[in-house]
Amino acid sequence: MAIEGFTPFPEDKARLYREKGYWEDLTLGDILDRAARTVPNKEAAWDQRVRVTYAQLKTYADRLALGLLELGIGKDDRIVVQLPNWAEFLYRTGGETVYVNNDFPQGLTERQYKALLARKPNAKRQHWTVMRRNPGVYVHGKIRHPDHKTVKLNGWHRVLMNTESQAASMRHLAFLD
Repeated sequence: MAIEGFTPFPEDKARLYREKGYWEDLTLGDILDRAARTVPNKEAAWDQRVRVTYAQLKTYADRLALGLLELGIGKDDRIVVQLPNWAEFLYRTGGETVYVNNDFPQGLTERQYKALLARKPNAKRQHWTVMRRNPGVYVHGKIRHPDHKTVKLNGWHRVLMNTESQAASMRHLAFLD
C-alpha cells in the first residue's frame, strides 16, 4: 500500500538489494525483535553517557509504542522524530554472510555451513546467528573515542579498521556484526 506523500525506493534497486540479501522484508520492529531474541546482551547503541543492549532497546521501543497507542497514534499515522545532537550516526553495508554460534565464533561461510550440515545434520539444531563479516562501516556527525577528542565529520566517511586483527596473536579475531 502506497502512503500519500511518500516517495518509494526505486523498485529495481530494492529488488537487487533483496536478491543480494542486503534487505529483508521485515519492519524495524521485526529486526529489533530478532536481535533482542538472538543477541539480547549485545550492545545496540552507546555513547559517552550510556550503553544500551538490544534487550533494553526493545523494552524502550515497546514502551514508546504503548505510549503512542495511548495517545491515539496507530498504524499508518505519521510522526516526526528528532534525534538529540549527541547521537552518533553510522551504517554498515556489504561484508560476507557468516553463520555464528559458540562453536564457530568467527563464523562459517555459506559453503562451510552447508558442508557442516551435510556432515552433521543435527548441527542445524544448534543456535546459529546470521551475521556479516567485515562489513563496510560509514560514520557521520560527532565521533567519540577514548583515544582522541570528539571530532565532527560533515558528510559520510568510511571507517577503516585498524590492523590489530592482522597480528599473529589476533588471528582468532573477526569483525562481525
